[in-house]
Amino acid sequence: AGVNHEVSGTIDAAGILPVVLLFLGFLPQYLQIFRYRSVVGVSMVFITADAAGSVFSLISLAFRESFDLLAAMNYIIVLVCDLAVMALFFYYNKFHPALARVPNSGDLELSAAGPNDAK
Repeated sequence: AGVNHEVSGTIDAAGILPVVLLFLGFLPQYLQIFRYRSVVGVSMVFITADAAGSVFSLISLAFRESFDLLAAMNYIIVLVCDLAVMALFFYYNKFHPALARVPNSGDLELSAAGPNDAK
């Protein structure tokens, strides 16, 4: 409807909303990481593949006739969020594992491995 009536606000909102939702989707993981001072329940293989996908998607935008800023914002937010999880993984799990907090026995958010076993 926005394209047919030359209303760009609808198109812009449809492009900005996914960026906001992507960021909000990472927040629970960040809260858990900071709560337990450990990256638990996250596949680093997946995070690495997701970050690589963002990089290649950004590169693909360079070969389009016109640069799609909203698409670039989506790829950049995923890349930044993935890199932040990776950085926290190395900081907490590899360099400072003694900082990890032991969860309560009734905590259902963690995987069965626990915060000190995710290496």
